[in-house]
Formats: sequence, C-alpha cells, structure tokens
Amino acid sequence: MHSSDQPDDSPGRTIAAHSRTLTVPLAASWSRDLVVLVIVGGIAAVIRFYQLGRPGIWFDESSSCRWIEFSVAELCARTAVDCHPPLYWLLLKGWAMLFGQSVGALRSMSVLFGVATVWATYGLVRELQLHWATRSDPVGLHRSTAGLAALLVALSPFHIEWSQEMRMYSLGTFLVLTSTWLLAIGLRRGAIGVWAAYAAVGVLLVYTLYFSLFTLLAHGVFVVGRGILSGKWSLGFFAAVATIGLVWLPWVPFLWAMYGTVQRSFPQGPLTWAEFSTLFWWMFVPQNADPAWDFAKSILVEACAVLVILLIASRSSEQVLIAVCAFVPIYAIVNLSIVSQNLVARHRLILGQIFLLIGWALVIQRLRSTWLRRSVAVASVAVSCGLALIYLSSRDAKANLPGMQAAITSIDQGRSNGELVLFVNPMLYLNGLVYAKDRVDMFAVGERQQYPYYQGASLTRESDHLAISKIPSNVTSVWVVDADHWFGRSWEVPMPPGWQLIAEDRFVEYYADIVVKLYRRAPASSISATEGASGQTSFGDEVTPQTKPLIAIREANQACHQ
Repeated sequence: MHSSDQPDDSPGRTIAAHSRTLTVPLAASWSRDLVVLVIVGGIAAVIRFYQLGRPGIWFDESSSCRWIEFSVAELCARTAVDCHPPLYWLLLKGWAMLFGQSVGALRSMSVLFGVATVWATYGLVRELQLHWATRSDPVGLHRSTAGLAALLVALSPFHIEWSQEMRMYSLGTFLVLTSTWLLAIGLRRGAIGVWAAYAAVGVLLVYTLYFSLFTLLAHGVFVVGRGILSGKWSLGFFAAVATIGLVWLPWVPFLWAMYGTVQRSFPQGPLTWAEFSTLFWWMFVPQNADPAWDFAKSILVEACAVLVILLIASRSSEQVLIAVCAFVPIYAIVNLSIVSQNLVARHRLILGQIFLLIGWALVIQRLRSTWLRRSVAVASVAVSCGLALIYLSSRDAKANLPGMQAAITSIDQGRSNGELVLFVNPMLYLNGLVYAKDRVDMFAVGERQQYPYYQGASLTRESDHLAISKIPSNVTSVWVVDADHWFGRSWEVPMPPGWQLIAEDRFVEYYADIVVKLYRRAPASSISATEGASGQTSFGDEVTPQTKPLIAIREANQACHQ
C-alpha cells in the first residue's frame, strides 16, 4: 500500500515534468495570472456592488440584522436552536462594528466573499490543470481554462444574487472551493501544513453551513475511490477529517435537535420533479426568465447529468474530482428530501452548482479543435453576460419599489408619541425594525409561543410581542403593518371591535404588498353603534395632521419612480 502523502511522481503529475514544458519565466507566468485575477475579480466586484443597498431586504436578511444585535454569548446560544451554525453571524457582527449597519454595508461582506469565490475558482482550476492533468497542454491553455471558469462564476446570476444578500452562502461557497483547492494540493504534495490548512478551512465550513457536510462527503468519496483504484491512500486527509470531526463534535447534538424540529414543523410539501427541475433551472437562469416550455427545465437537468458523466468518463483525476463535488451534494440533498422532510431549496444547491460551472469549463478545454474550443467558450460567456443583464434588470425593478422602507418611513413621519405599531408576524416585524428610526412601541402581534421558529420566533423576545387583548386602555391610535400577496395569501392583524379604520395605504415590495393601516379607538358612546364595522379612507382622501406626512411620502415615491 502506498501513501500519497509522498509526492506523486506518475507521468504528467509532477512539477518537474510540467516545468519542462514551460516556455515563459515563472515570474512572467505569475504576472499574467495576476492580470487575469484583477480583470475577472474587477468584473465580479462591479456587478456585485451594483444596486447593492437599494432593493428592500427580505425576512432572511432581516434575521441576519437581528442576529448581530445579540451579544456573542446570546448569539451562540440562540443559533443552537436555529437552522444555521454561528460563524457567519459572528463575522457579520465584527464587520458591522467596522463598517456600520446600513443595508449596503452589511451586504458588502457577502460581496467580498463572492469576489474571493471567483479568485478561488481560478486557483483551483489552475492547480488541477497544471499538476493533475494527464495531458501536457500548453500553460496558456491552463490559464484560459481557469480564467473561463472564474468568468462563468463571476457572471452567474445565481452567484451574483447570493453575493448581494446578507446570508452565509457566498462565504460557504468560498470555503468549499478553498477546501477543495487545498485537498488537491494535499493529495499532490502530502505536506503536513497543507492538511492542517485543510482541517482549519473544514472547521470554518461546518460552522458556516450544515449542508457543507455533503461537500466533505464528496471529498471522502473521491479520496477513497482514488485509493481503491490506484492503491494511493492519503493518511493526511483522514487525519484532517478526524480533526474536523473532533472540533465539530460539540455542535452535533444541536444539529440533531434542529433536524428533529424541521421534521416536525417545516411546512414544505413533498419534493416533486416539477419543483426540482424549476429550482435547478433557477440555479442558472434568473427567476424572472422562465422558459416558454416547461420541458426545457428537464432538459437542463439532463444536460447537467450528461456533463457529470462526461467528466467521470474522461478518467482524468481532476475532472473526476469536479464531477464528484458537483454530484454528491445535490444527490445527497435530493435523496434526504425524498426519504424525510423536503429540504430542497435553490440556495442549498449552490455548493454543487458551482462545480457544474467549473466542469463545463473543463469540458470546453478538452475540445481538440482550437476554433471550436474558442467558439464554445465565447458563446458560453455571451450567454452568461445576457443572463447577468437579465438579473441586473430585475434588480433595478426591485430597487424602484417603495416597499418596506417607504412604509416604515411613512409611519415614522406620521405617528405621535405613545402610538403603537403592530406587525402581523415576527417576519414582517424584523423587516420593519431594520428601517425604523424609532423602535419604541413597535411589536409583533400575538404571543411568541404561537409562532414556529421559521417565522422568526427564534429571534424575538417576549418583549417584542404584544397580544391584541393587551393593548393599553390609554392608547387611542394604533398603526398596523399587514401583508398582501405574501406566500400566496393575505396576512392581517385582527383588530377587535371598538377600533375604527381611519386610513390605509399600500407599498409594493418585490415579495409582497406592505399594507399600512391607521386605527383609532372609537368613542365609548359610539362603539355599540359601530361594532363590527369600520369606516375606511385612503391616505389621500382624508387630510389630517396624521395623514399629511403619509401623503407626502407616497407622492415623493410616485414622483421619484415616474
């Protein structure tokens, strides 16, 4: 039995063998790599910073804003009963201390890791092409393949989107690529320092995303398969995996408890082929660009399956590694969703999708005709540019909606001291808090215990809630924030008899219509006459000291977007 912790000196796989093919000085080669990284990284950064702060936040992002308000101790304690481990929020908390808590500032951390993901893509493909490939291709072709893979990631609407969100997916994708890159270096060189770095990145990975365990599983499948077929076993890899397991062991009970909670209460229905093919389509195409024929979605899934088969059939180690890293995470999530609770969502497939993009670049590189190879590469980049433009246009449309920010601004401008603001549920409440200048007397309606964890109950305290029956008797005006067309239904605060609807306006957001209502307590003498009914006007129908600021905000928004 051999150990691949010793350098692999098989043909075409050593530095010395490749160095004989080099026709340019090493310094010149690195300088060209740097130029490619600057260009591709610059493209990625410009796209990802576009309209970064303008579109309204949705619940998942507002939950990130809430997480960083907790102390480190409370944050870690609360994540123990949440569906994500704590690393991302700890980093975001530190980032907010340095750069502030505006929406753009908080989203910019994801942009940083999104650009780093593009660079890591380049580094991984360069490593595989230079030191793992069984053919002695020109170094320039290696660079162009790595550059193409990085450019496809830079232009991918899927990766642009999640690099503009206050979520952990760009961080997770960066760590997945970095760990795979270190795995490739470790299997080639076998240095202890490389395996130590792999273990460190692996620990960061499992404390960022639970679903990253499937990527580590893919690494294990590749290493074991390689050992069985070639007799070359890497002891360093198994030592690194053992280290990751030991460091992560204290968190395993929390994952198991959360998995049980998801099984009991998560509302998602059984996984169907129609749902899976649609989510798969959206991994490559913006959500506002559905095909004219539904069967196109199935064709895309089948095309990606063929891509994986082509990579494996090449029998080239670097392409098999990419195929395994693409296939195993997606296959594992889908099968887990079939045998238990449906857990499939677009963002949970991102750790496999990025390897499909890399795999496509590797397949293009295998084309022997220079003309054909360049034509397919240019066509791929052109299609990616078109899809990126479609995504950016949809982001423009979202940025032009008044949404929650205008709704909260209208309330801030219109309400007086002592007037309550009630949100229909914790999700909308956390969204509203992000934009509120004055959080005093703002509540999610109802008791905290009545909401499941996925509606924000894990992020609120008892003091964040107020039951309708407990509205103080001295309060005469209440502002209500409802939602319409949200998850296919309307959400309304059930105001009791004795409250008269004075005014109502709606502010269109991309995920729902935010409906702001103003109620006033009816005089005791008129309650019996008006019980069960309410008068209603729009903010433009009744001009009072309360409604004037609301009219001004609405008219300003209309003028801005005409």
